[in-house]
Amino acid sequence: SIDHFNIEIENFISVDPLRTSSNNGAAEIISACYNSSESATKSAYACNQITRSESGQITRVFRGYANAGTHTLRGWDVNLNYQTDFLDGLLDISYVATKLTERTIDATQIGMGKKSCLGQFNDGCGLVTPVPDYKHRLTFYWSRDWLSLQLVGNTISSLSDGDNETDYYTEFTEDYTTFDVTSSIDLKDNIRITAGLKNVTDKQPPVIGSNSVLPNQPVSINTYPLLYDVFGRTLFIKVNMSF
Repeated sequence: SIDHFNIEIENFISVDPLRTSSNNGAAEIISACYNSSESATKSAYACNQITRSESGQITRVFRGYANAGTHTLRGWDVNLNYQTDFLDGLLDISYVATKLTERTIDATQIGMGKKSCLGQFNDGCGLVTPVPDYKHRLTFYWSRDWLSLQLVGNTISSLSDGDNETDYYTEFTEDYTTFDVTSSIDLKDNIRITAGLKNVTDKQPPVIGSNSVLPNQPVSINTYPLLYDVFGRTLFIKVNMSF
């Protein structure tokens, strides 16, 4: 199966979208309102967040939620499955992949412009986890009577640094692939033992420098734990019993 998706979320909600530092954000809003170098759209949005008294004195700067723009996600999903007899058992092969063609955040309605967030990190999009343009999961599952074996390969495409003005420790990450192996044995009708290794090759996550700082966090974590495996090779064993 091949599926195409085209998703747009209009008027997405953001807290204080003009904030560029870890302070309370009021200074950025006031500056954007009075700064003649800012676009008319951004200045108008900022000025609308400011409340003044009858004498013109600023009494309040709204720093809450705002409808900031449009999120767009476009791409393709591919799902292939094949089944055959193999070594007196049954072999299932499945391939699931996602190829993205667009991931953008358009905040032009508040004067923040349109940004591409695809295949990049440190791109100013404010996303906690970068968005790779391609990823897949390839699974080989063999079963026979009381025994089953599974091999899974996961691949995430490369990423590049989105800040072209600064040279960082890491400007580019390569494709990231890990393999997991699992085996299950049915001792009786109601007892199953499962054991396996995650990240068999002990693939290490890419080390990223100060350009891996997450939104609203003042320190670098040197990688993206929601995207890459930070635990390395891991052994697990579990027993399932039913009564």
